[in-house]
Formats: sequence, C-alpha cells, structure tokens
Amino acid sequence: MDVLANKLISEEVDGLVWKKEFSKKPVAFGMNKLEIGCIIEDDKVGTDDLFEKLQGKYEEEIQSIDIVTFQKL
Repeated sequence: MDVLANKLISEEVDGLVWKKEFSKKPVAFGMNKLEIGCIIEDDKVGTDDLFEKLQGKYEEEIQSIDIVTFQKL
C-alpha cells in the first residue's frame, strides 16, 4: 500500500495537488483501503476524469475509488 500511495502522490495533473499524508484503514477479511487527500480545481480537472485515469493506469492495484469527503469553495 505504501508503494501504491507513493505512485499516486507522484501523479502530476494540472489542477490537482496531492496531500503528502495517507492512511491505511482495515475494511474486512484482511483487506485495507488507502485514504489520500487532494485538492482539485474544478475548472481544470474533474473527479470522474481523474478516477478513470488512475483506475486505467493502475487497474491491477486499484479496485475502486470513492470520495470520502467533499467541500467546494
């Protein structure tokens, strides 16, 4: 999970800033989820586009992507 988190954080997309901290949380049956925060500029990148890009690039490592919290300023 640490390797995957570092790969994701190193992804550069115009309008996206990753937070450097991440956490691993247990889900069930020995499975864990990875939580990483980011800031997205709406005008430059959409969440759906970002999700598709990451799932396509890391399809062997990422099963699904969900938004935990969302704030719009």
